[in-house]
Amino acid sequence: PNPVHPGLPLIMETPLGTSAGHGESLLRRLTTSASAGALASAWEQENALQGLRTTPAARYPDAEEQDFLSKIRVRRHVKYYGKQVLNYDMEGIMGPGVFADTCLSASVFGPGKLRLQRDVFIIVVLAFVGMACLLFTGIMIPEADIDTLTNLVRDFHTLGTFLLGFFISTCLARWWALRNDCIGALWGCIDDLTLLIGSYFGSESDADQQVRERVLRWSVLSHELLYKQARADSDLSDLVASGLLTEQEQKLLEPLSSKPQVIWAWMCSYFAHLAYGDPAQGGSRLPYPVTILPQLHELCRHARGAIGQAFAYTDTQVPFRYVHFLCLLIWVHNLFQAANSAIVMAHAIREEQIFSFVIELSFLIWYPLVYLGLLHLGAGMLNPLRSEKDIDFPHGAWKHYMIQENRSFYVGSVAPHGPPYGKPPAWQPAAAVWGKL
Repeated sequence: PNPVHPGLPLIMETPLGTSAGHGESLLRRLTTSASAGALASAWEQENALQGLRTTPAARYPDAEEQDFLSKIRVRRHVKYYGKQVLNYDMEGIMGPGVFADTCLSASVFGPGKLRLQRDVFIIVVLAFVGMACLLFTGIMIPEADIDTLTNLVRDFHTLGTFLLGFFISTCLARWWALRNDCIGALWGCIDDLTLLIGSYFGSESDADQQVRERVLRWSVLSHELLYKQARADSDLSDLVASGLLTEQEQKLLEPLSSKPQVIWAWMCSYFAHLAYGDPAQGGSRLPYPVTILPQLHELCRHARGAIGQAFAYTDTQVPFRYVHFLCLLIWVHNLFQAANSAIVMAHAIREEQIFSFVIELSFLIWYPLVYLGLLHLGAGMLNPLRSEKDIDFPHGAWKHYMIQENRSFYVGSVAPHGPPYGKPPAWQPAAAVWGKL
């Protein structure tokens, strides 16, 4: 029987010890493809050429690389993975093409931003209704009152710009903290674990391969569960179908809270089993467990802490009073802008000043569009773990590279491909060491 969990097909395209009719192990299959070395990994190519089209998927023999590339699309200067932005061509956006880029879905002004378009439309309609009322009723507003209202709108411009600057800065800082201190820290812990596990369980034996693949599978599983919890998605069937989760693990996990953190509780328990568990059940095989087990547990603690910190950001919103006051201020500004524009446009029509009418119409559209656009931009950055909007993290692309990267760690340090100095070390099981003592 296959010693590896049946949920490994994502990490291994075929069960361990077999492949597409060749009977070769996962590591040997990966070694063969790595030896070809004709192309850089698809992820590295797509990130190196930001916002530009790269190698066609057909040039990659690996099915997973082809699947990754099939989800890549480039629209003008922006490269998408599925719905999310993967990267973009900064130099292209800096040019006159920036105007055409506003039509992209990744732009805050792009199609699909119905709430923003609705809000601006409301302001414009109110201004035109006010202008029509002034024209039909013949009401004349004194020049002094127009100047006073114009100065009031300018004061709102200054105050709104000042407060929105703080809001956008806060949202961007939270967004980067989620990426660097949370997802980045989790990814770093996963990388460090595979480095250590690849060196301690580096033989070609089925038992060592089982340890390596289980650690990698559970690590990627925690990363996927992080996004599911962020969008309140309790359906785990897709993880079972993809091979990241076994049916037995699904039954254990479904009734539990904080599922991505539970995985690291499993990992801690598993490492303790490898250190001091029953040898008949695959335990007591970790070398020098007195010193190595605390290292592994420390990485598990940091990984769990990174997940906990991510939810500290997403579950604790920016204070309601602050956001409500800011939104109220922006809407009051927009209403005063609509009133001022209605008066100025009505006066321009009476005086047949077409140019003044066009200029005021541009103010009427531009100022609400900018201020409301900044509000929507900031709000969109507060929870990028949902993976629903184009501004959210491209977690599918990250998962792909996380698997590829950590597989490479294993392949590079495990026979027959690595390590470069010769055979990997043959550690004595802990039970044998303690028996000699």
